[in-house]
Amino acid sequence: MSYRIALLVALPVLAFAGAFGAAHRVSAQSAPPGLPTLYYGEVSNGVAGAEVSAYVLDGSTLTKCGTGATVLDGGKIVYAVDVAADSQISGCGKVGRQVKLTFKNPGQVLARPATQSTPWVAIGTGYKGVRFDVTLGDPPPIARRASVPGLARNP
Repeated sequence: MSYRIALLVALPVLAFAGAFGAAHRVSAQSAPPGLPTLYYGEVSNGVAGAEVSAYVLDGSTLTKCGTGATVLDGGKIVYAVDVAADSQISGCGKVGRQVKLTFKNPGQVLARPATQSTPWVAIGTGYKGVRFDVTLGDPPPIARRASVPGLARNP
C-alpha cells in the first residue's frame, strides 16, 4: 500500500520535472541575442556630466546604438557606454563596423565628436570591455538659414 501512495505522489512530480526539463532544453538550444559591448576610457579636453552617444557606421549608414555619460574620476574625465549588438538594434554592433562617439556637454546644443573611431568587438567569456581613450574635436558648425532677397519668409 505504501508503494502505491509513493507512486501516486511521485508521478505528478516526475511529470512536472519532465515538462520543465523539456522546456529548459528547448530554451537552451535557441540562440540568445547578442550582448552589448562596453566601451570606456579617458576623454581628453572633456567635461564631467557630458552625455555620450555611441553610433555605429555600417557602410554609409550611421545608427545610434547607445548612450552613456562622463564623470570625474581621480582627476580625469572618463566615460562608459554600452554599444548594442546588431541583433539588439538593426545597424548596430557587428564585426567589421566602426564605433563613433559624440559628447554633448551640459547646457550645450551641439555634441563634440571624438576624433578617433574604433572597430566594434563582440563580447566573449571573461570579457571586460574595450578601453578606448578619446580626444574631442570641435562641434560641427551651426547651420544657418540662407536668405534670398525678394523671397517671403514663412512665419
